[in-house]
Order: sequence, then structure tokens, then C-alpha cells
Amino acid sequence: GRMMKSRNKGDIVAMQLLKLLLLQPSRLTFKGIRKSLFSGIYFEVYTAIQKAWMLDQTPTSEVLLTMGMSDDANSLVTVLDEYEEPGLAIADAVAMLEDLRLREDFASLCISGHDKIHTAESGREIVREFQAKAIDLTSSELVGAKSGGDFSAINARMQWQAMNPGKIFGIQTGFRKLDMQINGLQPKLYLIGARPSVGKTAISGDITTNICDAPGNECHVIDITIEMDDEELRDRAVAKMSGVGLTSYRTTPYTPTEIKAVLSAQRKITTWNWHIYDGAVSIDDIEAIAYTAKRMYGNVLIKVDYIQLVTGGKGGNKNEQVGNISGRLKLLSKAIKSPVIALAQLRRLESRFDQAARKTVHKKPELDDLRDSGSLEQDADVAMLLDRNILDEPDTATLIVAKQRSGPTHKGIALDYHKETTSFSETL
Repeated sequence: GRMMKSRNKGDIVAMQLLKLLLLQPSRLTFKGIRKSLFSGIYFEVYTAIQKAWMLDQTPTSEVLLTMGMSDDANSLVTVLDEYEEPGLAIADAVAMLEDLRLREDFASLCISGHDKIHTAESGREIVREFQAKAIDLTSSELVGAKSGGDFSAINARMQWQAMNPGKIFGIQTGFRKLDMQINGLQPKLYLIGARPSVGKTAISGDITTNICDAPGNECHVIDITIEMDDEELRDRAVAKMSGVGLTSYRTTPYTPTEIKAVLSAQRKITTWNWHIYDGAVSIDDIEAIAYTAKRMYGNVLIKVDYIQLVTGGKGGNKNEQVGNISGRLKLLSKAIKSPVIALAQLRRLESRFDQAARKTVHKKPELDDLRDSGSLEQDADVAMLLDRNILDEPDTATLIVAKQRSGPTHKGIALDYHKETTSFSETL
């Protein structure tokens, strides 16, 4: 009704398209309309519009008729010839219909949520289901084709690097050699894998403290922890910042100097852009938290500890479920245009028997050691493996860049492990 009264060019053409679709009753749903618009002659016309824009031409009917479309598609353009720029009008109409679809789907979602108010087991269940379905609506939103000749992002990065020689482009982890290797954290999926007790949570915590404590930091670190609770993460941050071990098994009292250092570290941490979630366990929870954080803070880093503990993945077995979760985390990083770090557990095999040397030797981790799913390796843009021989050389470690989709790998960045504060630092 609003479109019928409107004089807006996009509304008028949307009505034209709807009239054509009335001849196909089986498609008179928003999903049917959307499918029709992006198939057949509508898709031809829309593709021709994109092609015209790539050639820096205004997609008028005269231009579109030279794009080699089918006769039916040319007829559609001719019908719309009365408009000054029919190509732009069609694009506006498609956007208008998609907006109407989203409004209709959201209205249905609200009605569904209202019906469950008195039947759901808990209010939290309703909220989680609502968040998950709302995310599905936005993630399925129609995205127009992007020009293959659009190099604006690459050129902007090249210009930035020319003006900032030697500087890191992405968010700096605080590990200088690592930052130089990966050019900082960018909107990608990063995987950090390690065997149990090697220190994957510790190095994740180091990245948090290094980012949050950096002068002028504007990045908000979102720590989604399933393995540990929020208190343990805070204790580790305080220990790293103060140099005082805060282990639960310590029996000796703290000295006045240590107490002063701890209180100073606590005051500093209260000023950080650091947010901890230790109640989220499902991939739906993680997506809801990430989208909310992005909307509230803009510049965010999402961290998940660790991926094999996340629930809600689709699939009949553990491998398929973990693969589904890693795929959704990758899509999440692209959707919110922010880095996502996922910690992962490796298999426990730490040594092998060397027949020639007649002794047991430490086995370095490999990508094949990732537990539960080969999709972890496939989905990660950057995969890092933390190696520490906890029996023979517990105070040293190596961070291996085993995979980097857009850059070189690295056989190992040397690290020192500090047992008292459960933290790592680069070997000097």
C-alpha cells in the first residue's frame, strides 16, 4: 500500500516487478519474490547493471540493451524505459523488496516470540532463540554483487603502508615478531592450537593484556571463555601486570610490596576495554555477543576459548559439529569485519620413539594434530601452533605459524614461559 502511494523511483519499479510476479502465483511470498528477482531475467538485468558500473557507464536502458542479455531481459528494460535511469531504478526496487522481506520476517519472529512467553521453560531460552533467529535474518540478507575491478581496499592499504613505513597494519598482539609475520590482527579467523597444559589460554591472555595495556588502545577485547571462569582470567591478567603470582595453591602470605603491585595492577585493569563472558557455551551465544559488541564498540577483537567446547554446531557427529562451528566463526569475522581468535585443542601425542637414536624424542605439533575436525585447518585464515616440551624444557616455547592464507608460514617464533605468572614473552 505504501509503495502504491509513493512517487519514489524505487517504489514505482518495485510495483512494476510485483505486477509481473502476480502472473506467477506460486511465487507470491517474500522468499518467492526474492528468488524470482535473483533468477532469470531479473538476475540478467541486475548483472548487466553491475557490468555497466564496472565500465563507469550509467546503466540507462540504452546502455543495458548493449550488454548481450536475452530478449526477455531486454523487454523488461524496454518496459522501464520511461524512467531516466531504469538500471538504478531496478537496483532500488530490489533493495526495497528485500527490505520489505526483512520487515515481514521480523514481524513473524516477534509474533513467534510473543506466543512462547508463557510456554518456554525460561526467559533466557526465549532470548537466546530470539537472538539466534534475528542473526539468521541479517546473515541471510541479500548482498549485492561486488565489482571484480574494485581495488579500493587494496589501494587504501597500500596508501596507509606508504604513509606508515615499518608499522603494523592490523591490531598488534604485543609479540613483535608475530606481528611482523602476520601484519597484526585483521578481519580474519585466527586459530591457536596447543596440547593440554602447554599454554594456549596463557598466550591468549598475553594477547589480551598486551592489546588492552597499549597506549591509546581503542580496541575492545571480547573474551568468551568456556574452559575457565572470569575470576581465573582476571587473576592471570593481574599476575602478568604485577609480576606477582596469584595461584590458588600459594600458602605463604603476600608481602607489602607484592600487595602494592597487585593493587596497582588492578587499578590499571579497571580502565581497560576488556569484557569477559563465561556463561556463553553455544555458537548462537557467541554470535549474539559478537554482533552486540560490534554495534556497541565498533573496534573489537573476539576470542573464544576453546572451540571444541562450543555447543550448538549442526551435524551428526563431533567432527561435523566442530566443522560447522568453525565455519560460522569464519563467517562471523567477515560479517562484523573484525578479527576472531579461536583456541583449539591438539591431540595429546607429545613424543615418539626414535629407533636410530634409541630414545624418546619430543614431537612438534602439526596441523594434522587438530582434534575433532579437519575443517579447523581449512576455515582458519591463519593457524598457529604453540609448542612447549613441558617435561624437558618447560621454560621455553615456540609459536609456529603453520598456515597463513595470504602470507608466508614460519617454523617457529621463540618464546620464554614464566611459570609464576603463567605468561609468555618473546625470547630476546
